[in-house]
Amino acid sequence: MTKLFTVGVILLVQLYHGAGKTDWSIQVPDTVNVESGKSARLPCTFTHPIDDYRGNITVIWRTGNTFHGPVIFQCVLPYRESAETYTCNNLATTTDKDRYLFSGNPNDNDISIEIVNIRDSDRNEYFCRVQLEDPSHAYSSQNPINLQVNGVGKADWSIHVPDTVNTESGKSAKLPCTFTHPIDDYRGDITVIWRTGNAFNGPVIFQCVLPYQESAETYTCDNVATSTDKHHYRFSGNPNNNDISIEIINTKYGDINKYFCRVQLEDATHAYSSAKAISLQVHGPPRILSLSTKFYEDKEVAVICTVEAEPAPTITWKISSSCQPILQSLRHNPTQHLMIGEIQNITSSANYTCIAINEHGRDEKVFQYLLANSAGIPVLEKSEALKRELKPLNEAVIVLTLLCIALLILLFILGYKYRVKGKATNSTPREPNIFFAYRKLDGSETEVE
Repeated sequence: MTKLFTVGVILLVQLYHGAGKTDWSIQVPDTVNVESGKSARLPCTFTHPIDDYRGNITVIWRTGNTFHGPVIFQCVLPYRESAETYTCNNLATTTDKDRYLFSGNPNDNDISIEIVNIRDSDRNEYFCRVQLEDPSHAYSSQNPINLQVNGVGKADWSIHVPDTVNTESGKSAKLPCTFTHPIDDYRGDITVIWRTGNAFNGPVIFQCVLPYQESAETYTCDNVATSTDKHHYRFSGNPNNNDISIEIINTKYGDINKYFCRVQLEDATHAYSSAKAISLQVHGPPRILSLSTKFYEDKEVAVICTVEAEPAPTITWKISSSCQPILQSLRHNPTQHLMIGEIQNITSSANYTCIAINEHGRDEKVFQYLLANSAGIPVLEKSEALKRELKPLNEAVIVLTLLCIALLILLFILGYKYRVKGKATNSTPREPNIFFAYRKLDGSETEVE
């Protein structure tokens, strides 16, 4: 009888505790409102069915989707009895993970987090998840927290651009420009304007109007600027990300300049221009544009080599008839990105080789100068290198000359045959004139036909 009573008491106690147990649950608010630039706390509390649990708790927060959204916060909280505050390092791999801080207490079943320095891009849906040491004991929030970033106190107009963009001549260069504006949940057109030289008065090189497209990943926009080379620029940003960057196609040295971006909403009073310029630097290997002679009034002759490059190249010379150091004058034209080397007082026939070198490459060309002798005939002792260079050209000239001669002979033969045949068929036969002479009795001669 006593045993039956004891068993009954135990069953009653177990039933009492079992009936009082709670299942998994998570409680979150529907919405959290915050001003831009301030901090926002995202509350999340939970219950679980494990009685007197004293193990680790893993906290996970996602955006967009409760199971597949990107993880913005993750940490493991060890059990600490009666701890009033907890700190927990964020193990998520996001680039801005330091903006998310743990602000709950697992002893109170609280896994809330705090987002510091709120910005427009933080407007999203947030989901929390709690997991015990046994991964099968876990639960995620079914309803999201909608974080709303209010217009009051939001960041004012701002534009962010790099100080410098470097590129190689002939390649494309992206000029980044991102912005913020104070209009909450703006869904209208955005006008993009790019200028060179001056933020307000410089020539417009790019201008287009971007209509609102929700969730668009790529944008195309025709350049309506009136510049003659407007197809040299194209849009490469996305206004949904507050990005109005452009790309310069096939850059050249003439593109070296200061660039300014401007964003304008449908209300023209809502506009902002970059105060800081992007300095575009274009570099490339040397390219010899010309190699020629110049004749001065005192009959002095000079050989001039004009080179385009950035940075400015060094220019050296080789002369086929001399091994002595060569003196030259150099002129640098930075606005046109030219370096000009000149050898003066040329007194002999030779091959003059101009060699231009900078850190990105080299170029060289040979100029053949012929100095006339006293009879006015150009004289030049050709170098073996030049002979090798001219050999294919000479052979081609000889072959062409022989072909011309053969063609002329053929035309002469055909023309001669045609003339002979024409005379034989078209002329009418006639009696030949016969002349004879006889002597008279008086000794004089008379010619009779």
